[in-house]
Amino acid sequence: TALTKFDGSRMRRLRAREFHQIAGRAGRMGFDTEGLVVAEAPEFEIENARAVAKAGNDPKKLKKIKRKKAPEGFVTWNENTFDKLIDAAPETLVPHLRITHSMVLNEVAQGGDARRRVDRLIDDSQQTAEQKEQLHGRADEIFATLFDSGVIETEDRDDGGKDYFTTVDVPEDFALDQPLSPFLLAALELLDPESDTYALDVISMVEATLEDPKQVLRAQERQARDAAMAAMKDEGLDYDERMERLAEVTSPKPLEDLLDAAFRQYRHDVPWANDYWLSPKSVVRDMVETASDFTGYIARYNIARSEGTLLRYLSDAYRALSRTVPFEKRDEQLRDIIAWLRVVVRSIDSSLVDEWENAGAAADAETAALNAAAPGARDAVVEDRRGLTVLVRNAMFRRVQLMDLDRPEDLGALDKDWGYGVHEWEDALDDYYDAHEYVNTDAQARSSELFMLDDSHERDEHTWKVRQIIDDSDGDHDWAIEGVVDLDATQESGEVVFHDYRVGD
Repeated sequence: TALTKFDGSRMRRLRAREFHQIAGRAGRMGFDTEGLVVAEAPEFEIENARAVAKAGNDPKKLKKIKRKKAPEGFVTWNENTFDKLIDAAPETLVPHLRITHSMVLNEVAQGGDARRRVDRLIDDSQQTAEQKEQLHGRADEIFATLFDSGVIETEDRDDGGKDYFTTVDVPEDFALDQPLSPFLLAALELLDPESDTYALDVISMVEATLEDPKQVLRAQERQARDAAMAAMKDEGLDYDERMERLAEVTSPKPLEDLLDAAFRQYRHDVPWANDYWLSPKSVVRDMVETASDFTGYIARYNIARSEGTLLRYLSDAYRALSRTVPFEKRDEQLRDIIAWLRVVVRSIDSSLVDEWENAGAAADAETAALNAAAPGARDAVVEDRRGLTVLVRNAMFRRVQLMDLDRPEDLGALDKDWGYGVHEWEDALDDYYDAHEYVNTDAQARSSELFMLDDSHERDEHTWKVRQIIDDSDGDHDWAIEGVVDLDATQESGEVVFHDYRVGD
């Protein structure tokens, strides 16, 4: 369907080796000796060709055709690209080897002559002589660092060799793919459990240890810069000053100073952490603060082409929160967020949750306990009550936030399917602001006291009746958003589906 791919940083055409690997899979293994490889033209060219074919030989119809153009930044291809890939020889594979603190530490933890094994690994590799010399030098540096910090020591053997061993406890679950989990456990001690932002701050610490979803962060930065530019123009700043300030605008990075200081100290105490770095960011936290669901978040940042990136990131965040944050460090709000995140990921691709949870259940009792607590019984209408409740509450409060911002277009986009389009919301907002000056959106406005859930028809009708009271400027609490939630459709889609929806006093 395409002769291009996203390589993690940009869209590019397939290399010859990548193309031949894909083409080599044509046919059924063990049955076919030949296969057919077909490459489609870009979608916009296909649509143009269909329009031309539909017009036939009629000159007037052909003249009226509005040909579609390639999307901005689109990397295109054609038949010539296809032919070149067929004829091109696959590029030579280039071997890569990197010696890291964590690799050396894992060798030392196995006992015996770790240095000899590392040297043998380098010598047996397919690197060039110059590269091997550099790798041996890197190994010298790492071993020297571990010795100087007192992390490893040696004992002489009778045969003249040396046995290496660690002087510190290496975490039992220490893994090369989760190297910063020990740091996260230590950093959690820096947070105040009594703080109003405790749960969100825990999320920020976890997010800082995850791989960046680059497309999402770029979209956040682009939106932040657009807003900053508009504000600076309103202030009357000249062009040069605007550009200077704009260079400092980035995507959100909560707790950046706290995390940087803590990680500097951690790297001093734990040398193998020098192979890694933190990357503060706010994706899950941003979704929580703005009460966004998966689809709404994609629309908000216009990242429809990066749905997979966002989904994988949310899956990684759920896994890290569930696996790394101890139960005693989870307050009620954090448990709600973890349950909500599970519902969001599972509703889009249940395999991401099932695969990890099944593996985790076999691995240790902690995950088994988590799995037993999260889902409900198999015959229950609601699989994860806590997570679904948070999903519904977030959806209701998102509408309160949009009322505060006076955005009938956004509200209409959310609610047009249940009778509240743009015009209905314009009328509702006019009536509300005739009665009250503003809408509160603080912690009190989001509290459970202003949200009611009636589950009396959960089993017979598979519905919940919900009511979100609006915290108005006068404290009258006479306005509310009400609706009947379709539980089956909501759990299937990951978005709240309503019946009998209304807004008013």
